[in-house]
Amino acid sequence: MKRILSSLVLLPLVSLPMSLCAQVLNVKSESDAPTVAESQQVTQAQKALDYQVDVAAFPDVKALLDQTKVADAILALESKQPQHENNPRFFNLLGVLYLQQKQFASAAAAFERVVLIQSDNAGAWLDLAIANAEAGEFTQANQYFDYIEASHRPSAQILRMIATYRARMQKQMDDHKPWRNQFEYFIGRDTNANSGLLVSHITVTFEGKSIDLLLDEQYKAHPDTFRQVSNRSHFQSRLLGQNFGFDLALTNRSFTKEHVYSYTDASLGMTLGHNFDGFDAGIAGSVEHFIWGNRSLLNNSETSLFVEKNFGPCQLSYVLDYESRRYVSTANLNARSLWSNIAGSCQRHMGAYQWEAAVVARRANDKPVVFRAGGATSRQENILRLSLKTPSALRADLSFSFGRAADEEGYSALLENNARRVVQRRNYRFQLGYPFGKNWMAFAAYEDNRNDSNLVLFRQRGRNISAGVRLNY
Repeated sequence: MKRILSSLVLLPLVSLPMSLCAQVLNVKSESDAPTVAESQQVTQAQKALDYQVDVAAFPDVKALLDQTKVADAILALESKQPQHENNPRFFNLLGVLYLQQKQFASAAAAFERVVLIQSDNAGAWLDLAIANAEAGEFTQANQYFDYIEASHRPSAQILRMIATYRARMQKQMDDHKPWRNQFEYFIGRDTNANSGLLVSHITVTFEGKSIDLLLDEQYKAHPDTFRQVSNRSHFQSRLLGQNFGFDLALTNRSFTKEHVYSYTDASLGMTLGHNFDGFDAGIAGSVEHFIWGNRSLLNNSETSLFVEKNFGPCQLSYVLDYESRRYVSTANLNARSLWSNIAGSCQRHMGAYQWEAAVVARRANDKPVVFRAGGATSRQENILRLSLKTPSALRADLSFSFGRAADEEGYSALLENNARRVVQRRNYRFQLGYPFGKNWMAFAAYEDNRNDSNLVLFRQRGRNISAGVRLNY
């Protein structure tokens, strides 16, 4: 980069649309600056002419290109380089052919020769920046984009394209950072902070008689405000030639009045994956400790085997997950489950909008370690997530979760003549987020949770609304 910039000659800029990318670059000279529309019309017409002129100078290369033999055309053109060391059109054509073959490093070298010979060729500068971006040379590409913006007064169309490349490069750099962290802080209000019941009384059966019991006020739903703080950290690297990942998460939700329902959740996980030909597979494990009302409630562990395959902008995955739950003071709730999970996700651009969709289906048979009311439980969960990102960077996320749990045995002789419990869970969540600063996002969310059951003891509903900030660092 320094070698190229040091060789620049300060000349009035003129429109020289010599490359494929130059067709959309609006370059204005100091003395005769055409309008944006005029420049775009000129470059659109000139693009085809320039390319034809460049190729026409090499009949054997043109013949190979007419037969779509691009690789052979490149070899033929390379053999002529000693006779064209100072010909910018030669290196421009070579760079364009390299780009067609996705030989981005070679394309960058060719366009570098163009700008060394012809420093005011704005199109070649743009091609040079793009070739470096595609080759993964993000620092160089950003420097070239900086120079184009500062020295060549690009049109709004080109500025948008440069911004798109910068965002894509930044995402790739962020994705390859060893450590990625996310901090969240938000406040909200929950209409059912204590997981209270919907009903005010229940009917029990005892010695053949039905008895109507009025529930104490403490078992009814209590609204309360809360604050939540969380931090998630992810580390990724290579270990023994494999993809290694490490995750650490800590979440605390504190209620203003219902202190006994405040909780802290801490988890630790690791993943080891391998890139096979056409798909990825690996193993993952995690441990979790859950504290509820300042008392340790649950220790959870999971071991998973996964397979993932990409289909263009979509991904399909299958996960086999063994889960073990151990309660600290209520051992009769201990259980183990073998989950079968299948998931699919896709990303799509529709104009300036970016859509994402994901579907997850999970099935398991939850087996108690010792005796448990209801015995084994058949569980299923279905999740749908939709996301939309607008040109203004506003992001909308909508998720639906539908679950069902059915016991194999009667839950209690006191409830509905020992009926088997069936619980249907529904969750709806909508969130709006808007970025500010470099890594910050403000968001607001609404969530609705419902539990319906044939046993009134398990009917619950709660809604919460929250707002906060998120920092990626």
